[in-house]
Amino acid sequence: MRSRTLATGWLSSFAGLVLAFLSVGSVRAAEECLECHGTVDNVGEERLVVDAKKWEATVHGAAGASCADCHPGKTKDPHEADDPRASCTNCHSDVEETLAQSVHAKVDAGGEKRPDCLSCHGALHALMPASEEASMVHPKRLAQTCGKCHSNPDLGAKAGVKLVQPLAAYEASVHARGVARGEHAATCSDCHGSHGILPAADVKSRVNRKNVPATCAACHADVAKAFADSVHGVAAAKGIAESPVCTVRLSVSPGSASAHIVASESSGVWAIPK
Repeated sequence: MRSRTLATGWLSSFAGLVLAFLSVGSVRAAEECLECHGTVDNVGEERLVVDAKKWEATVHGAAGASCADCHPGKTKDPHEADDPRASCTNCHSDVEETLAQSVHAKVDAGGEKRPDCLSCHGALHALMPASEEASMVHPKRLAQTCGKCHSNPDLGAKAGVKLVQPLAAYEASVHARGVARGEHAATCSDCHGSHGILPAADVKSRVNRKNVPATCAACHADVAKAFADSVHGVAAAKGIAESPVCTVRLSVSPGSASAHIVASESSGVWAIPK
């Protein structure tokens, strides 16, 4: 037993030394890069300047990520002055594979620019953890982040986004009011997903009509059970298109923004008996 304890302690110490060594290596590499990228005088453009203190406070800087982790091929001094955009693949290949299958990765006939990692998460050298309110994907800021594109009628028309002003509708909802109060309430990604968002017409989409009850059930399990046992829930499960689900109201037409303008929690409406 004692030998096993000693072995475990030795392995833990070794792992700690390896991490410390890697961290020191990352710091030294960053210092070398900042000899040029620390001031605009050396690199010529403000967009190529990195503030060392701000970088250290980011999620990647705090984790000890090196410049080369995000900018492969830029280890030589001097390196080629080509596209400086970061590659997230080295560490987030699974996410990139998911994103590649999403609606955001599809290029339409008009060749409209689709969002990339930085469009949603923010500038790499200032990227904060999602738990921080400064993060563009924090629950209190996520709707505004998505709204950069989804509140633009011209962009929506070109990209085929059918809902009109979903951000304004969401901000008036019970979910948005809950988020603003600091409560756990639905934001865009809770309903639509994050990296793997699919068009609502796709049967695998979280907001496809047949999947809406299950999506809402992630937060509203009791209500979902009552709905599943109701005449509407049974009919919806059988694929009867006329049967309402959570986001359908008789007073709105198909394709409207009804899902985004949930006014308040209803009482008893889900449990209509069979």
